Amino acid sequence: MQQWIDALKAPLATAFPNAGTVDEITRLCPAKDIADDTLKLLVRDSSGRSLAVVICSSSAVPGQVAKAMQRARDARSALGTELGRHVLEPLFEGEFQGLSYAVLPHCDALSNSRIGWHLQRRRLRPTLLGWLRATASETLAQPDETLVQRDFVEPLRRLGRLDGWPGALRETALNAAARAAEEHWSPRYVLIHNDFWRGNVLLDSTRSGPWPERFVVIDWGGSRVRGHAIFDLI
Repeated sequence: MQQWIDALKAPLATAFPNAGTVDEITRLCPAKDIADDTLKLLVRDSSGRSLAVVICSSSAVPGQVAKAMQRARDARSALGTELGRHVLEPLFEGEFQGLSYAVLPHCDALSNSRIGWHLQRRRLRPTLLGWLRATASETLAQPDETLVQRDFVEPLRRLGRLDGWPGALRETALNAAARAAEEHWSPRYVLIHNDFWRGNVLLDSTRSGPWPERFVVIDWGGSRVRGHAIFDLI
């Protein structure tokens, strides 16, 4: 970790040019015992205020962070300016010893308290669901016959053949595959995040307007511009 801290001092000083601004770089959260776990660092100023979060790839997947940032750019591009502003942009990106990293502005997590989360959820839910609905509408695309077969019919058929799954589920999957193959329904693509839960929804306190409108979505590494809408809703 110390190597990362030493390597980041100069670019962070450039990103935050005020003298003495960057004062402390510490681990944001404990490491996970998985090979592709990213290193996450928290950057604070001399007053203890959180400035930024640094995400560093593991040696197991050296391009992981660069890939995630590219997918976030793809999402912003697909969404356009208004909807895309809720996809958090990095302050800068780079590579150190063959490992990609990105520095993102620090944002506030949603409340962990039962009461706090209940109150936040009530106000945030309409805004988030409205954004998901608009995202689906903006990125809606119709696949051609070949893509329907590859991305819808074949996966449904595989699901229908899986041992151990409930019979009703397998039967429904096979019926859906047959209906798609016979063009009784027309599948569509939309942008999906693929890990859309409250841990990946943050609040940017530097933005103006009502606080529910200040939400940003992070961790786009598993996203797809051509995805299935129901995943994020679930």
